[in-house]
Amino acid sequence: MPSKAVDLEKRFRKLGVKSFKPGFYDDQAFMEAERSNPKLLEEYAKYVSRRPNTDIYEANTRDIVSRLLNIIDEATANAPRGSCRDSAAVLSRMLDRLGVWNFTVQGSFNIAVDGMGDEGRRFLWFDDELDPGAGVRGHQWVVAPPYRILDASVRWQGWKDHVSAAISGPIATEEASSTKIRAVDVYPEKVLFEAKVLHGLSEAELLKHYRPDVKEFYGIVPPLTFRRGAVEYRYIPVGITASEEPLEDIAGTTLRPKEIWDNVVVSEFAEQLSL
Repeated sequence: MPSKAVDLEKRFRKLGVKSFKPGFYDDQAFMEAERSNPKLLEEYAKYVSRRPNTDIYEANTRDIVSRLLNIIDEATANAPRGSCRDSAAVLSRMLDRLGVWNFTVQGSFNIAVDGMGDEGRRFLWFDDELDPGAGVRGHQWVVAPPYRILDASVRWQGWKDHVSAAISGPIATEEASSTKIRAVDVYPEKVLFEAKVLHGLSEAELLKHYRPDVKEFYGIVPPLTFRRGAVEYRYIPVGITASEEPLEDIAGTTLRPKEIWDNVVVSEFAEQLSL
């Protein structure tokens, strides 16, 4: 095991964490420590990212993800626009139960469809005001090594038909590449205009002044881009999040997680759940 993962495990053990399995951020000792260290969940993400994985584990993860992602994608299709939080939370909780190491990322997202100009560009900004957090919206997705991005809600964000048609299905990619952040990835044009005209800030100064934590966070999860068909995708992380509720109690969701688990997942993954 790489030394940094070893060091993280030692740290968690000192906090009183005893069982190291996916989702141990629910451990009482972890949660108590998190009250005084809100960034502890980032350490969990580092641990998940730096754990060594065997070929057998990765093959099993690919098998589970390929089936589970389609189940969550189908459920999300009937959910209201903006259900990425619920979709990511349900996906992450189910992966935990199926023995797949993962964590949930929150941030900004945008796509560009070839040949459509501005009509083919769509954004989900994390900040839509100069005050970070004043307009927390954005997007959420899951990281489950070897996958760099898992996203079951990307098709169901209320895009116009011509944009939705270009998105061929849920996202599961190991091949996304690190990219350089642009101010427009984080802020809409109205904010960039306000920063320049009212505050005299360039785009680079805007990020440095209002979001210094964004670039620092890239040591954990970098901004990523990839192409699929005629669409370029950009995922811009700003933090790690996790559902505070167990799977059955995830609040406010129309995804019916308990029903999906009991009626679909348990039978679909009977072999994995029996181990």
